[in-house]
Amino acid sequence: MDMSKTLLNTALFFVATQLCVQATVIYPIGDSSFWGTVSWTAINGLNDPDDGLAEQLDFVGDATTPGAYWGIDDSYVYFRMRLDVGLNPSFSDSHFVLFDVEGNINPDYAFAWDSNSNDPDKHGLEMLILDTTDGTWGGTKMDDIDGSSGQKGVLDINGNSRTTDGYVRAEDDIGSDTDFFGKTTFLDFAVSLSYLSNNVPAMVTNSNWNVQFATIANANDHGFLSADIAGGQTPGSTITSSSWSTIAIPEPTAATLIIGFGASLLVIRRIFEK
Repeated sequence: MDMSKTLLNTALFFVATQLCVQATVIYPIGDSSFWGTVSWTAINGLNDPDDGLAEQLDFVGDATTPGAYWGIDDSYVYFRMRLDVGLNPSFSDSHFVLFDVEGNINPDYAFAWDSNSNDPDKHGLEMLILDTTDGTWGGTKMDDIDGSSGQKGVLDINGNSRTTDGYVRAEDDIGSDTDFFGKTTFLDFAVSLSYLSNNVPAMVTNSNWNVQFATIANANDHGFLSADIAGGQTPGSTITSSSWSTIAIPEPTAATLIIGFGASLLVIRRIFEK
């Protein structure tokens, strides 16, 4: 037996196997070089069963393969949602990371990826505020922070020709065939802390964020939350304190606070000048 050929064939088989299981990374919003190594922490309260929805809308996760994560560094806060689609995900929907930072149970803000109208100059990754709610998830609707449903205003993520406020990426073929959910896809969000300090100061001055995920099927981010809600919730579920999972955001740096304070004064001045 030619041992060198055997070793070579074994090495080639190993490389081929590794290539077969390597995830495909798709960058829906922003420069792919932005994404480095993120230290992820699971948000186990948002684990969710397979609800049988269209896969790109269906949050899934359990204690072994968590369905939600978050992370933070000196510049960005990150969120990750696990979706039931495994290979070649196709999106034309809206995905939300919802926040209650005021402690009033209802959503105050959201990061939304609008892939139904995914023109990054007008839609794409957006910052939203509460529009209306009837106390259920399905009766809740968010609106653009800048009040414009068709343009990127100065207050929006990546508005006013900025390009580094926020990023979105999708990574498919996650997990193994022995996982309870089979192959899944990660959808990741990154939003700049300086953007939040400048435009949504309540999010950096309130250190406890209640977090929830939601989707809207085949529509932009201005409709009611109609598809899936994480943590075992449904659009028909009543919004309660137990509907949320709480994360503790570290105190912002002095530099971030100074930037945010200056931006807040600018916003106040604009309000009084109207």
